[in-house]
Amino acid sequence: MKKFLYLGMAICAITVPSMAIADTADMLGKAVDAVGGKSATTGSNKTPVATTSPPPVPLAPDESAIVTEIRASEPTPEEILQIKKIWQDLNNAKGRPIGDQPKPVIIQTDLDLSPGSTPPVVRVSNQTGSIMTFLDASGKIWPIAHVENMSPDIIDAQDKPIEGSSGNSMFAKIKRFGASGNLGVFLKDLTTPIIITILSGQKDVDYRVDFRVPALIRPTTPGAPSASEAGGVVSKTEWDDRLANALMTITPDGCKAQNTSNPETSVWACEKNQSIIRSKGVLLSPAPLNGKKLVASDSTKAYLIPSSPVLSMLINGVTVSVRITSKD
Repeated sequence: MKKFLYLGMAICAITVPSMAIADTADMLGKAVDAVGGKSATTGSNKTPVATTSPPPVPLAPDESAIVTEIRASEPTPEEILQIKKIWQDLNNAKGRPIGDQPKPVIIQTDLDLSPGSTPPVVRVSNQTGSIMTFLDASGKIWPIAHVENMSPDIIDAQDKPIEGSSGNSMFAKIKRFGASGNLGVFLKDLTTPIIITILSGQKDVDYRVDFRVPALIRPTTPGAPSASEAGGVVSKTEWDDRLANALMTITPDGCKAQNTSNPETSVWACEKNQSIIRSKGVLLSPAPLNGKKLVASDSTKAYLIPSSPVLSMLINGVTVSVRITSKD
């Protein structure tokens, strides 16, 4: 009797008026499931009974010891920003040169290839290089034949023109801050090599340098300017290698330098009673032989004239007489 009494009490304890229970077996199954967590079956009918999951563990409050420990072990947002700033300052310091940041510039340089002249200088930094181009006196491209790097441990440069360019461009970079070296550039059909000093650690950095050679490309060279392209300055019948050498302040073949009364005018005495003049002034007399003259981009001119002891020149807007004497 006690067994039936206990069984009835269990059934009453788990019975809810709103629940529709089919039979006593179902009620007993729910009671067993609530206590043991397993599904009950009656006879041959195996009907699964839904289980009730345990309630979730409540989250720890902000003032709990776990949260306090986690917060104490991690940097604050302000500390993270300070760490990022320190890292950025270190990277900036590694890439920044000593002193002020150099100023980037683009320049044009008129070459002087005469003996005793100072070789041109290209200024670079330890982070940037320089692109160099070569032009003739009329502004036409002068192709590069070869580049000789004479300081390979200091300078990074190709031995040929930049691929994709017109053949007259090259680049150079420095490998060590404060170092210097030099390059030898050989232009097509120009017998005189161009020596360029590469210098770092300067206040200015030459991002691009346009070198102007004080001569014109030979008309026989492919791509050389015609008389119309060169502005009528030179034609095939007017071309004279000696005039090109004179523009570069190189003693023309078969000629001898003379003394002049004007420091801006150079004269060479040549064979056949001829002379070659180099000056930024305008020759008034005597007239050039067969109109032969060459003009550089800086307005320096070279004339072939009959030999004369006195020249009439227009220099800086003033007519002057230039006397010529032998150096012997």
